[in-house]
Amino acid sequence: SWTVYILECADGSYYTGSTTDLERRLAQHQCGEGANHTKNRLPVKLIYYEKFDIIFPMNTFCICVISVIA
Repeated sequence: SWTVYILECADGSYYTGSTTDLERRLAQHQCGEGANHTKNRLPVKLIYYEKFDIIFPMNTFCICVISVIA
């Protein structure tokens, strides 16, 4: 299964990603080995995650989350 997640970065920005191993991916982000957006904005904080049997295009997920947060 896939996990879609949202991180809050130290500068208040957000990062959305997907992975099959959330613990490993969070560790990568915290060590600066994650996405370019997060590696210069440490530490990051996991604020949301949800598991899915299939992976959706990230732009579809982001639109849904923005609608819920707004």
